[in-house]
Amino acid sequence: MDCAQTDLPPVPLGVTLAFLDSFIATHGGVRAFANLTTREVNTRFLMPMTVATKLSLVAQLTSAHAQVLPARWYVSHAWPYLFLDVVESLRVFFADKAPAEAVVWFDLFCNSQHEGTDFASLTSIISSAIATIQHVIMVLLPWDRPIPLTRAWCVYEVYVTVATHSSFHVAMTVHETNRFAENASVDAFFDMLGHVKSEASDAYDPQDRAAICAAIHATVGFRNMDNMVFRVFESWMTDTLVAKVATATDPLAQTTWLFKLASLYQVQGKYDGAEAAYDECVTARQSLLGADHIDTLATQSHLASLYKAQGRYTEAATLLQQCHDTLRRLGRDDTPVALVVLDTLASTTQCLGQYADAEELFTSCLAARQRILGANHNSTLVTMGNLASLFQAQGKYAQAMPLYERCLAASVASVGEDNPNTLTLKNNVAANLSHLHEYRAAEALYTTCLSDSERILGPDHPTTLATMNNLAATYYHQHKLNVAEALYTTCLGRTKLVLGPTHPQTLSAMNNLAALLKDAGKLAAAEALYLDCVTATTAVMGPAHPSTLTAMHNLAVLYERQGKLADATALLVPVLGHRRAVLPPNHPSLVSTVRELGLLHERQHDFVAAEPLLVEYVEMQTRLHGEHHQDTLLRKHSLAEHYCRSQKLDAAEAMLLECVAGAKASFGAAAPETRQMQVHVEGFYVERLAKSLDGGSWGDMGRYLLAIEKFAKDNPLSDSGRARVDQLKAQLPVGTPRKLLRSLGQSGVDAITP
Repeated sequence: MDCAQTDLPPVPLGVTLAFLDSFIATHGGVRAFANLTTREVNTRFLMPMTVATKLSLVAQLTSAHAQVLPARWYVSHAWPYLFLDVVESLRVFFADKAPAEAVVWFDLFCNSQHEGTDFASLTSIISSAIATIQHVIMVLLPWDRPIPLTRAWCVYEVYVTVATHSSFHVAMTVHETNRFAENASVDAFFDMLGHVKSEASDAYDPQDRAAICAAIHATVGFRNMDNMVFRVFESWMTDTLVAKVATATDPLAQTTWLFKLASLYQVQGKYDGAEAAYDECVTARQSLLGADHIDTLATQSHLASLYKAQGRYTEAATLLQQCHDTLRRLGRDDTPVALVVLDTLASTTQCLGQYADAEELFTSCLAARQRILGANHNSTLVTMGNLASLFQAQGKYAQAMPLYERCLAASVASVGEDNPNTLTLKNNVAANLSHLHEYRAAEALYTTCLSDSERILGPDHPTTLATMNNLAATYYHQHKLNVAEALYTTCLGRTKLVLGPTHPQTLSAMNNLAALLKDAGKLAAAEALYLDCVTATTAVMGPAHPSTLTAMHNLAVLYERQGKLADATALLVPVLGHRRAVLPPNHPSLVSTVRELGLLHERQHDFVAAEPLLVEYVEMQTRLHGEHHQDTLLRKHSLAEHYCRSQKLDAAEAMLLECVAGAKASFGAAAPETRQMQVHVEGFYVERLAKSLDGGSWGDMGRYLLAIEKFAKDNPLSDSGRARVDQLKAQLPVGTPRKLLRSLGQSGVDAITP
């Protein structure tokens, strides 16, 4: 339904605020209306007054009535509200406005309350009224659990407000206004929105609810409808806080509103606005309270968390360290603010790639929060979730998962499915599943997370874009390259616009898209994107940062594929050095670099440089998976092939035999995996026999004949292998070679005819 109209009808009639006061006074005064809902006022007063005409009270009075005028405001409210609360909310709203402004289209008085108005007519009345009046007031009671957002007709009114580009405002009683001032916060705001789901909204008439749901489903859809509601209330909250900052007369109170405004801007991803508000708040609190006051330090720690979100890790770490040192000097290092500082410093240190230092800080913070707040406190679980993210960055995926799962369950229980913290944890759990190669489970969770994030935070929010990037990566790992490329391209474009071309999140999306282009065979496009990524990450985060090293490693792999082996080596040598310094010894990125550089040296026939890396790679696989794991055996076989290429034949033979023994232990003597390893050994011996015969190396031939016969006792040779061995024996020259083999006890030599 398109509610935007070009030829609008005349503005409908409404009633003045004075009319409402007069209506109450002439029907028994406030005492007569005490505890009556709007619906009860309708049945007790309005319907009897209009029963003869079946009109609305306004239509019955006509415009000749002095207090019936063209409406300036449309009132959205819930009929279960107490009528006096609605009127009080309107009084508070109009208190600072000219009396002429206080003319409202209030459906109780402006719409016929008698049966006969069908759904289509009622939606037409609402749409027309909002479209012509252009200003909507929603009575919000209680402000943090507003009933209108659970009522289908009120949700529909929000939809029409957005569709007609009308302004949206909120009215509350004096009590709720004061409660809002005391409790308004980002957490409370998202807790309020976390209970909003248009699809679950209710109505007095079930048929109305069904019709409204059908209309929403057929037009914008429930996800977009929820997003409309969230954005409308986000704007209201922002405008309210901006107004509070502008009108505050007490400088200290103004800093409270500045802090809340900055926090809201930050969670909205509006980083420039957040920084300006935080800066102003820090300056004011330093002047009013002093540099060492706990509120000043709290504001600085939040400013530092904003720097971190902007990718300004060094600035964030410096400011956090200053706050941490000050709090320790003051003996306040166990206060809630100090623990927030410590937790943020730990996560910032992680972003700088200093994983060992970050783990020490996280461990200290977690121990303190468990001691002071308890194991199940939300703040304790926040640190636990952050520690899990560090384990994930270190490649300790199995350690991370139980921490993530515990934190996610607690977050859902305490703040609900739709809270930003819950969304972040879901995203992290999905990422960990992806690292564990559980791609289908990761995809399912990412898909849900992306849909929820778009609905709650909006399609261009940094958290939404991060989830989109991760979902694309999961498609990529499942070789769904076309779907992944389309999503990566969309994500990169939006992230550049929202966060800028050099933000770490943008560079991550750029690196991921380049990897996909490489695997799709679009090498020139991949190279250009990788070069941009390496240049930007080096400039922004430094040459030794994990993100820079990832970009360099990926570019090196591309160069190797293009045959630019020297260029690839020049990149991977420093990458390996930096990764050894930063990452744990079994980190997947370090393991990958050791392997890639070893193979790269080998391709250039630099066997001296290649061998220690390939040996180290086998040792890493053995530590990670166990001596007889299939991955370990495959890596040992690759190392054996390297020994063959570098003519270290004894080492190759020993490694191949080790692979056979490992396969038997792991899979069984008759398993296909074992048979494959046996065939490799057989091939090695046959090849060595042939080369010994061709080179006249009779001693080597005798040794390999003995070796293959010994091997064949426990490992059956293939028919072709046995035939080839017999053929090579038959080709032995008469004389010394045969005598030598006979002296070694080689069976079958005497039976061979010249």
